[in-house]
Amino acid sequence: MEGNAAAEPSGERLQGEEAIRACWVHLWEPQGAPIPEELVRRPGDTFGKAREEAGAFRPVLEILGSDYPDLLRASEPAPVHWSAEQVKKLLQAVRAEAPPKRSFTAQRRILEVIEAGNNEGVWHVPIVQVPAPLPPPPKPVFSHDGFDLAVRYQGLPDAFVETLRFDGLEPKMIWGQVLLSSLLFGGLLQPKSLWAFGDAIPGAPAHLHWVEWQDGESGGHRVHRHFVDPLTRLLALHWRRREWPARTGARVTRQLFRSMYHYAKAVGLDGYFPPDWTTLRKVAETRLALYVPPHLIGVATGFYHPTSLPPHVMERLTVELGPVQPPTAGTAAQAEGEQGPSDPGLVRTGGSADSEGPTEEWPETAAADIRRIGSILRNAPSDQRAQLQAMVEHTRLASVRRLARWARDGLLMGSHGRKALSSMTAYDHFNAIAEPLVGQLADDDPVHLNNDDRVDLYATAIEDTDSPGARNRVLKGLREFQAYLERTHEEVPPLPDGDLFSAKGQKPTAVDANLIEPESFEWVLTWLELFGDGDAESNNLSILMAVLGYYAGMRRSEVAGLRIGDLEGPPSWDLVIRPHSLRRLKSQSAARVAPLNALLPTRHLQRLIRWWEVQRQAADDLGKDWREWLLFDPIRPAEGVTGNDKGERRPEQQKGWIHRGGDYMRRIREALYRVTGDPGLRFHHLRHSFANRLLLAMWQAECDRADEDTRTTETSDPLNEPLPEWARGWIGQEPWSLRSQLLGESSAQRRSLMAIARMLGHSSPDITMGHYIHLADLVLSRAMRRLTPTVPEPILTALTGLDETERRQWRRETGSGKASDYLDRIGDGLLAPEQRLQRLSPQSQRVLAHPEHTKAAAWLLTDVLIGRYEGAAWLESFAPPWLEQQLAHWESLLTTVPEHLRVSRHGKKADAPIERPATQQDVNRARQTLEWLETRPESEQVDLIEAYRNGRLERNPLDVAFPSAALARAWSDLIDHLDLNEAVDFYVVPAPWESTEERDSEIAFWREQTKIALVYDPQFRNLLGPELNQEEGGVVCCHRKGAGDSRGYWVYGVQWAFLMAWLLRQ
Repeated sequence: MEGNAAAEPSGERLQGEEAIRACWVHLWEPQGAPIPEELVRRPGDTFGKAREEAGAFRPVLEILGSDYPDLLRASEPAPVHWSAEQVKKLLQAVRAEAPPKRSFTAQRRILEVIEAGNNEGVWHVPIVQVPAPLPPPPKPVFSHDGFDLAVRYQGLPDAFVETLRFDGLEPKMIWGQVLLSSLLFGGLLQPKSLWAFGDAIPGAPAHLHWVEWQDGESGGHRVHRHFVDPLTRLLALHWRRREWPARTGARVTRQLFRSMYHYAKAVGLDGYFPPDWTTLRKVAETRLALYVPPHLIGVATGFYHPTSLPPHVMERLTVELGPVQPPTAGTAAQAEGEQGPSDPGLVRTGGSADSEGPTEEWPETAAADIRRIGSILRNAPSDQRAQLQAMVEHTRLASVRRLARWARDGLLMGSHGRKALSSMTAYDHFNAIAEPLVGQLADDDPVHLNNDDRVDLYATAIEDTDSPGARNRVLKGLREFQAYLERTHEEVPPLPDGDLFSAKGQKPTAVDANLIEPESFEWVLTWLELFGDGDAESNNLSILMAVLGYYAGMRRSEVAGLRIGDLEGPPSWDLVIRPHSLRRLKSQSAARVAPLNALLPTRHLQRLIRWWEVQRQAADDLGKDWREWLLFDPIRPAEGVTGNDKGERRPEQQKGWIHRGGDYMRRIREALYRVTGDPGLRFHHLRHSFANRLLLAMWQAECDRADEDTRTTETSDPLNEPLPEWARGWIGQEPWSLRSQLLGESSAQRRSLMAIARMLGHSSPDITMGHYIHLADLVLSRAMRRLTPTVPEPILTALTGLDETERRQWRRETGSGKASDYLDRIGDGLLAPEQRLQRLSPQSQRVLAHPEHTKAAAWLLTDVLIGRYEGAAWLESFAPPWLEQQLAHWESLLTTVPEHLRVSRHGKKADAPIERPATQQDVNRARQTLEWLETRPESEQVDLIEAYRNGRLERNPLDVAFPSAALARAWSDLIDHLDLNEAVDFYVVPAPWESTEERDSEIAFWREQTKIALVYDPQFRNLLGPELNQEEGGVVCCHRKGAGDSRGYWVYGVQWAFLMAWLLRQ
């Protein structure tokens, strides 16, 4: 190939006797990574012989020999130059010819060979879609000086164990003993982490498998968890039983080293001890690097900054759920400013998916508009505002139009005493967030998003930004944009998570760390299957979307924007995630291939294939090109339309559906909340769960293969220790099968972090480790267990107080003979049975998590009571979080409640225990009422709830009689909060009077006390409730007849909220 002619393969079929490059044996016999450079230029076997040896990969080799011979020939042609499109064409051919379940492996190995050729200058072929380069280590771990120091002080760990002493130690020596143990055997290398570990010991869980702390330097938001090594755990348990001493002195490195040195000197260890902290740390780090993979070294040394799971998530993953007593008024109150999901109150109605949007290719149009707005901001022409106004009127997409208004009214205008931004600052804010937001929103206006969707929108833009500097610019831009929305639109409330925009320097400190383990996720799918709205198709699509988020790590916009043609059919079933006219990807690296044969459990893959076939057949029936249709937007002709024009939506009209996804995403969020009880768990956390499951699977697979190798070769433990029994269920799939299909079967392969990054569509592992990996602490602890020393029996006796007979029995029970397992078993033996950490048993019936807040408890209890009344099938799979006697008590109480307080005016089942709010307006009223109640003092809540229950008149939920001015005034505040002032009137009913003057004085008194414009009408005395004091008078609120709008029509949600607030207090 020469010059531009090299842009296409020569097409000359490789002959059987021609020699091929030796590097291509890597296709069926992996040669390691990177491939040795001598294999690239050296001739290997002939093509004919290679075909015989290729085995299952023979069809792939045939494709290369037929269509791409210049890649195989051992002779030296002119350098091969390809475009990215040609490489994609090659990979598509490989996917079609690869052996079953080996498609991803074949593509990766081919690109590894191509990369080796690129490095040698033999060809110039771009690497696309599949991970190829080996990630660099965080920093050089080994050095000549480091090895010298490690050898000089190699006796320190053994000497530390042999000189352990527990009597006569001062508090600072106790700290020195425990922290030195954690440095040598636990992988804690940073002074601030060692200090934090010591401070966290008194408040750690009883089992002491881990301790938790928050990074004070980052505002107390980034959670750190350290899984304690077996020896240090025994030491900490010992000293905690004897009362862990308070720390003395400042938390500085010098003080840390002195505490360790004083202990070493007291026990005669000073002869083995380095002279300063720098040397001590270097010895520990070099020793650590002999046993731990580079990316975990990066975690230990602080090169990576992963965020650990919050304590409440770890508790959810490790503590069995069970029925509990109902919340009291004190515990049910929702924390100020904290919001649960709005999803439990979702009204399942047909969306606006049929609304038409722009019919042109919007990504190109939007990109041009964004560039134009940015240019106006940067260049600051004299008619800058006029030009921005023209862009507001010109641009077609609602999201770009909103950004143009922000540029015009927010970035260029000062507010709240702040000066207007400079042109370059305004441009930087706009340019940082415009494409990430428009790429997700398309034709949706961010003003109309609810807070959950807005958090998802911002979090995705933040988490997937490539570099710390760019991420900081995105944070600033989003902060300004959100402030503008709140300032100019009353319907946009402040975000519930105020830490979303937190940043320190160039690195954000707040990461929304959360995940769900496989068993709970399968219960989520069961909920979606059983607790639907009767539409089996909608339930099925919700399940499929959740599956792709959880098992393939896809973003919500990627799932919603999938086309039928993106799923490549048998045998590979690869999902190609790429941009198209309906959906942009976040970045170039987001384009990737997801090998579903490897990633998805078979039952879920078969469900997806069945839907794919349904959609494809529907498109064929309409005579349309099925490849361009959205996978999850059902294709069907409009009702009542016949002939060729069947009224179906055109592909370009589907983009509004992409970013709303109908109600599917909200159903998934509701199911996540119902099953786990965690109000912070969102669809995006399915992607986080995928990353962490994959990390654990890679680790467990290498450990399982190491165990096999150990049994067959009788060598000593070649790799690290497997996951603890209580965490094995967090993977959910067979680890080795998953790992081998993604990385091959070489047990020495250490590219797991890069593979995870590419599966997520990240350009580098830094983003993955910093924002998505939350269990690196667990994996690091498993690697560190190889360093666990053998502790002499006399020292174990002094440490535990247990005799040798008991310890011998525990050693037999461990089975493995490893020092780490033995010490862990001893530590567990020191605990009460209920304090030990054990794997949760599988559940035949899922006990729903108890909602933390009144609002969520009210929705769930309503569903449970209605389900018990109707005999709902979902209650066979899901048990309520309340005891049976409490549920029976509530049902009995409801039988004493009048019908007009239990059901709406339109209720069809008057004998039902209660009616759920049915319209979105009612749902909103209910949510707002409960939220408002929780802002009032507890005594006022009780009084107002009782006043509503006793004073509610039969005609309308807003018709209530109040016996006191304070209660009437509080009710007026609620009416104002609900924006229902125009829908009601307040009437005063004075006490009996002797004269007109007394009556007028009484009316004036009530008006003065209530601060309400009260209307006087004598007829309302007859409407007073039985609890209203006839002698004292009162105030009656009534729905206004003939109100000018419908705001006062859908108000059953107010009644429901008061009834449930009363019931939950009983």
